[in-house]
Amino acid sequence: MTAIQPLIAVMDDLVEQHQELLKLGYRKKESLISGTIDELAKIVQEEGRIVRSVAKLEDERQKTVELFLCSSGLSLSDVTMTDVIQFVTHSKEKKQLLEIQEKLTQTIQEIQELNQLNQQLLEQSLAFVNHSIQLMTETPEQNMIYKKPNQKRMGQDAQHHPGSSRGFFDAKA
Repeated sequence: MTAIQPLIAVMDDLVEQHQELLKLGYRKKESLISGTIDELAKIVQEEGRIVRSVAKLEDERQKTVELFLCSSGLSLSDVTMTDVIQFVTHSKEKKQLLEIQEKLTQTIQEIQELNQLNQQLLEQSLAFVNHSIQLMTETPEQNMIYKKPNQKRMGQDAQHHPGSSRGFFDAKA
């Protein structure tokens, strides 16, 4: 086994975990569209678990890169995967790392795009909820478009008639 094999294994695990995040992102999108809050909460918990796993794998990846560079007699700081790939001597391993790097980059890009879409869906849902709350809490007279020219709106006359400016839920007991 060459010194680069542990790095290939860690990178494979990173790709796998990111693909799981992508699947969860699609499930989250469906949950946001359908409005299933319980499902959304489960997905968020699962995402948290996977993100913690990715953080551990990233630490492991950094350590394996350092070990590979030390075993190759190199000591570089702020090394990118492209730099590491240049130092790999076996063409098969170099090809494997290039493929893994491409998969990981593509998956991360898909996750970012999906997260942007999910954020927009969430913002639309919140706007709808806020609008619904606003409609339910304003008085029915505030919704009227037409009124008699000499008639005052309920809120304007509230000083003379306390309690006349009631919301929808306060109108009847």
